[in-house]
Amino acid sequence: MIRERRPPFSPEAVVADFANVLKAYGIIRINGDRYSGEWVREAFRRHGVIYDPADAPKSDLYRDFLPLVNSGKVKLLGNKRLITQLLSLERRTSRGGRDSIDHAPGGFDDLANAAAGALLSAMAKKPR
Repeated sequence: MIRERRPPFSPEAVVADFANVLKAYGIIRINGDRYSGEWVREAFRRHGVIYDPADAPKSDLYRDFLPLVNSGKVKLLGNKRLITQLLSLERRTSRGGRDSIDHAPGGFDDLANAAAGALLSAMAKKPR
């Protein structure tokens, strides 16, 4: 399943809706990016869902996700916005030589970020 809300929306209503979907699947613990600091964690906590901030930045998710897709170890949902977001990601190198993978200015990558994180998490737990 893949879900996205586009503005305008009520952040609290979105958290309530997503928490209900998660619980319908028996999911009470999730992880995600550090966007909006503690607010997201508290909002999900009020709905009985534990939100853990991701350990790695999204650039690392995208970097580690690419070989899984290219090797055919994972298959993506045929969602046009997801595919567009993945194809729109850009790799940049800073003056210090550090690589960054992100959406273009004004772009979006919420679906790409969620899909990469979920698939990497699932593959890490998969018996080899």
